[in-house]
Amino acid sequence: MPPTGNADAAYNALAQSFMHWGFLAWAMLGSLTGIIFMYLHYEKGLPLKPRTLLYPLFGDRVMRGPVGALVDACCVLAVVAGTVGPIGFLGLQVSYGLNALFGIPDTYTTQLTLLLVLTVIYTLSAVSGVTRGIQFLSSTNVLLGGALLLFILIMGPTGFLLDAFPQGHGALRRRLRLRCPPSVLTMAG
Repeated sequence: MPPTGNADAAYNALAQSFMHWGFLAWAMLGSLTGIIFMYLHYEKGLPLKPRTLLYPLFGDRVMRGPVGALVDACCVLAVVAGTVGPIGFLGLQVSYGLNALFGIPDTYTTQLTLLLVLTVIYTLSAVSGVTRGIQFLSSTNVLLGGALLLFILIMGPTGFLLDAFPQGHGALRRRLRLRCPPSVLTMAG
C-alpha cells in the first residue's frame, strides 16, 4: 500500500500523473499520431481526417467506404463528449469557487449562467476564426498559466515544488523498471 499524507505520497501521486498526462503519454499518443498523419498527408496526399490513420491497415476501403465515415463520425462525437463534459464540470467548479470566495449562491441558475457565458465565449472565438479569436484565447491561456505558475512559485511552497518534480519522475522511473522486462530496459539505455 503506497504511503498517504506525506511527501512520499505526493511523489507517488506525481508519478501517477506523469504516467498518464506527462511526457511519456504525449510522446506515444500525440507524436506517433502526428508522425503518421504527416507522412500520409504530405507523402500520400490523403486528407487530414481521422480515417486517414486507418489507411495503413485497410487501404482505400477506409478512405471511400462507410467504415471511414463511421470512424470520422465516432471521432467527432468523442471530441464533442470530451469537450462538453469538462465544460460542464468547469461550471460546477467555478460556481462552487464563487460561492466559497465571494458568497455567490451555488445554485443551478449560477451554474447555467456560467455555462452560457462559456458557450458564448467559445462560439465567438470559433466564429471569429483561428487568427483572431482562437489565437487570442490561446495567448491569454498561456499568459494566465504563466502568471499562475509564477504566483505559485512565489507564494507557495517553492522548495517542496522544486523537489517534488524530480522526485516524482524518479518514482515513475522506479515503477517502470519494476514493470518492464530487462530486455526493454537494456534497449532504452
